[in-house]
Amino acid sequence: ADEQEGARKVVPKELITGGSTQSMFLSPMKSPRHRLTSPMSSKSNPPYLKDEEDETQAPNTSQNGSSTPHLNSPNDNYHRHQFNTPSLSYATTHASPESISTPAPTPQKLAAQGIKNILDGKIEIIESNTPSKAIVVAQSSGPKCVPKPSPVPARFMGDMDKFKDLELPEFRTLCNYAEAQFANIDLPKDMRFCVMCGHACPCSTGHKVKSKKKSNAGDAPVIPTQNKGLCTLCDVNVWVVVESKLEIKWCKGCKNFKPWAAFGWKGSGTKCAPCRERLREMYARSKERSQQKILQATQQKAICDGK
Repeated sequence: ADEQEGARKVVPKELITGGSTQSMFLSPMKSPRHRLTSPMSSKSNPPYLKDEEDETQAPNTSQNGSSTPHLNSPNDNYHRHQFNTPSLSYATTHASPESISTPAPTPQKLAAQGIKNILDGKIEIIESNTPSKAIVVAQSSGPKCVPKPSPVPARFMGDMDKFKDLELPEFRTLCNYAEAQFANIDLPKDMRFCVMCGHACPCSTGHKVKSKKKSNAGDAPVIPTQNKGLCTLCDVNVWVVVESKLEIKWCKGCKNFKPWAAFGWKGSGTKCAPCRERLREMYARSKERSQQKILQATQQKAICDGK
């Protein structure tokens, strides 16, 4: 019994914490100042040592007298020490909105925000430090055209023969933003405001520049020179005229808005059905001319060889 008492010393826990009367065992090689506070101690995981000053704190007690776990309990300190995570009490009492960093919005989100402003009819100016220099200018009146709500079908679902040849109003009367609204806003030389969503985007000259470095600039919307001020995110949308409820879409062949019914069964195309048919005829004629040139060259070569 004396040998066992020398090998193991029983110390009541109430002498240390003032809590329950449950006893705990301490090694004679360790003083109460360096008591093991982690139940997860092992050879691979070194235990976290706690000072006696923190051990003397009594656990919180509720109104009925039952002990409740403290936010700064030894287990919480152990996990904080192992994984470098702040405690719940610190996160709830010291966190502030200024200290929380939010990622920069992508150009797609900025364009979506501009479309949302069109739907909500907001009159405001929004500036951002993103590469697309997104700025939403104020609308003098309500929106003239709004994007078709999703999900957008693959083609026009009405009577195509009735609406495909319908004449539309002038282009400027369909734009949500006029050129005069951008007169007092300074922009770099190679940037322009979109006439539909109101965002400032870089202008595209149509010349492709080869670069070895990979960049995300290709994901940003641009305004082609022949688009009359529409960015590359607005020229693929299906728009609904607010007054007439007519569905229209930008045609890259006509360089103007056309009824969505004019796009035929390929509603997601960038050109209307007449433009696609005209391109097919032009391609067939060019192919026929090239074949005639090859035939003439072959005949001329045969004549030269016969001589």
